[in-house]
Amino acid sequence: MSNVQISGKPNILVCIKFVPDPAQLQVDSDTGRPDVVRSPCRISTFDENAIEAGLRLAAEHGGRVIAVSICSQIPPRDVVLKVLAMGVSSVYLVRDQDRVAHDPLRVATV
Repeated sequence: MSNVQISGKPNILVCIKFVPDPAQLQVDSDTGRPDVVRSPCRISTFDENAIEAGLRLAAEHGGRVIAVSICSQIPPRDVVLKVLAMGVSSVYLVRDQDRVAHDPLRVATV
């Protein structure tokens, strides 16, 4: 096996998801179910942790952190700006109008 040397600094890709804020969920009075449409969205707590881990890796090894999200609707500007404020270099939003990303089998075969 040969020694493979990679030059340059790594780009660290972090997949993020925008979710309804559980602290601000309201109940739909007609159905008794959570009304996720009216709830403001935020970055998933798990994804905030992933961003922080990526930033630590970038600080240690160089490079930059890039965030990617597949979403059916573009999230509010302030939520995207929060990702950038955390130190991420770029945020790419992939709009999935047909909601293909909600089907794990279709995503796995793409």
